[in-house]
Amino acid sequence: MQREQNTDAAAEASGDEPAVMPFMTGRRAFLAACLAMPFFGVQSCLAAAAKPAKRRVMARLGLAIRQALGKPYRWGAQGPHAFDCSGLMVWLYACLGISLPRQACDQGRMGARVSGRLMPGDVLLFRSEASPTGWHTGMYVGRSCFVHASGRKKGVCVSSLRKGRYKDNLVAARRYLA
Repeated sequence: MQREQNTDAAAEASGDEPAVMPFMTGRRAFLAACLAMPFFGVQSCLAAAAKPAKRRVMARLGLAIRQALGKPYRWGAQGPHAFDCSGLMVWLYACLGISLPRQACDQGRMGARVSGRLMPGDVLLFRSEASPTGWHTGMYVGRSCFVHASGRKKGVCVSSLRKGRYKDNLVAARRYLA
């Protein structure tokens, strides 16, 4: 997609290209990556937030993401013990006091349309043949990675936007955080 190519080009131009890392799932892998690579995941959210109020919001969001990682996928679940993709977005934003629509397709229509560089907290909308609704959502966490309720095998995990089905099926991004 054109937007994704622009995002990758901006990352390369800024010189903050991520190191090559294996696909990771689960809470321990994510936390280990955050500790080993301070630019990855939730910590990149904190670094990207310039104002103290924004840093506090990102810190709360980071804590919520850490609590959700590794939880199982269950269609129709909104947490905190299991999630489906749109239910995870609803739960993460509820932790910030923000209401989101329950359905993935509605989450892809609401919020501010993202036309430039993705920011941590942006909701990503993907086409998905595996989903009963035909849509899948996730939350951008920085460095071309996003958190989502992937499916029954992986549950809530962090995936890359740079390869595979997610790169090819990204349809839209919406911003709910000012």
